[in-house]
Amino acid sequence: MNWRMAEGASFEEAVASLLKTMGADKSEVEIENLGEQRKMFGLGGTYTKIRGRLKQEAVSGETRPKIRAEKVVPTRASAPAPGDAEMAEIGEKAADFLREIIKRMDVSDAKVNVSADKGEITLDITDSNRPFPIGNNGEVLDAIQTLVGIYVGRLHEGKARITVDAGNYREHRIGKLKELAEKAANEATTKGKKVYLGTMKSAERKIIHAALQDNTNVQTKSQGEGDHRQVVVSPATRQGQ
Repeated sequence: MNWRMAEGASFEEAVASLLKTMGADKSEVEIENLGEQRKMFGLGGTYTKIRGRLKQEAVSGETRPKIRAEKVVPTRASAPAPGDAEMAEIGEKAADFLREIIKRMDVSDAKVNVSADKGEITLDITDSNRPFPIGNNGEVLDAIQTLVGIYVGRLHEGKARITVDAGNYREHRIGKLKELAEKAANEATTKGKKVYLGTMKSAERKIIHAALQDNTNVQTKSQGEGDHRQVVVSPATRQGQ
């Protein structure tokens, strides 16, 4: 049987996580302690990492499939959604992690406001004496959001989605993309030709598609490979043409 990885704040917590994932008792699993690991960039302390696999006698046992089904499947199906208190706790952990990143970026005067709603946590960077360095098209902000999302995911897997914003950049960017979509649609219908909007991130392409989905005069599609995908806005094809 292949090794499975698990981690936790302590060895015991990591073992409990591993056994839950495997749907097995501790006596049935061979466990190897991989030691303490530093969290990303050294932020947030350490965690214990382990790996484990079923012992040979457990693998060959006739009742193993039944044990796995009883322990794993119902637990996942009945996992409760996080309540307000838990969401608040997740939000504060995420905010603390973000504050550490901000300190290392030499923007220590910035503050982090937290809001949570239905599994969505938004961290808004405010009150800096100078504009927060969001990067070209928000690249720095997106990178920070990815880091915070990974950190929170390790602590509370699948319980919250993280958005990091600064100076209301994301709402402003959505507005600009919708304006761009309308201009492209007008050009495509007026000139009767395709309009290429240039390379965009997946989330931005989705905003363009959504903005024009009810416009019956045009159609949109994404084309290209990997990081070079872009949206193409074309005049709608009429039946019989």
